[in-house]
Amino acid sequence: MTSALQATIASPISFKGRGLHTGKRAQIMIYPADANRGIVFRRIDKAGRSVDHNAGTEIHACGIDNALVDVNGNELSILDGSA
Repeated sequence: MTSALQATIASPISFKGRGLHTGKRAQIMIYPADANRGIVFRRIDKAGRSVDHNAGTEIHACGIDNALVDVNGNELSILDGSA
């Protein structure tokens, strides 16, 4: 079921950090997405790897329904680890 009111981010954002498990550097870029797209993750360092509609993310907890998340690395960054 799709909500009539959906939200995305106002403009692209990016950040860098180290991965939780590997400690390797990763860069994350988040872009606005059209309604009913969901939250889509794409590995831009590997061709053909994407995970569609992954709603179990921090961005969804912030009320974001639609976003395109490009990941340049093998895992997401934990940023400063305080979360």
